[in-house]
Amino acid sequence: MKISILVPIKERSSHYNVLYATVHKYILDVERDVEFIELFDEFEGESFAHKINRGMLKTEGDIVILHTDMYVLEDWWKGLFIYVEFGSGGIYGSKMVFANNPKIIQHFGGHITYDGDAIHPERGLVDMGQFDVAREVPFVTFGGCCIKRIVIDKVGYLDEAIYPWGYEDVDYCLRARKEGFKVVCTPATLWHSESKDAKTLESFDEIIKRNREYVMRKHNIKVEGGVPQWK
Repeated sequence: MKISILVPIKERSSHYNVLYATVHKYILDVERDVEFIELFDEFEGESFAHKINRGMLKTEGDIVILHTDMYVLEDWWKGLFIYVEFGSGGIYGSKMVFANNPKIIQHFGGHITYDGDAIHPERGLVDMGQFDVAREVPFVTFGGCCIKRIVIDKVGYLDEAIYPWGYEDVDYCLRARKEGFKVVCTPATLWHSESKDAKTLESFDEIIKRNREYVMRKHNIKVEGGVPQWK
């Protein structure tokens, strides 16, 4: 069955061009059953969730989500799919390091704090090999991740009430875990430029606060030790 790479974008850029070139070189030119799907905005202000849902609807197999500010490395794809093929998880994330300092961790799975904040607790740590083993986590960021079709078939699509972005990955991983699927972060490594554009918006804090409160109410959960527990 075909695996689809979903790339939500507003327009092609220098970041996008690098991503496209490396995806072709390391994946599309060597893997016959991989499809590359660009998800442009259908309308002004389209949410991240709606873009990914359009991609899910277009495809039948497992999906991989990439952002245009990510740099695909030669061993990333094979490293990720060793776990996807042979592991027992439903959603698999990647280790991400900062593109301008690849020894520093940007993401190795997420945790949820006592008040519902979604954080990357390993962010800023030096990678000295301690992240070379996959582990189960409460959530992974929805960039550089694989969602298996069996999860989509049972859990459904991303919640488009989460707008325009922020916490849709937390929500979906919580839903998947509630259905019994494991969420796993793997040592398969991507470089991430981590665009700061969204954080310059005057409404950034309000957007995150609104979406965080919505997700916590929706799931009616408490958090213990970074792990969500359903009441």
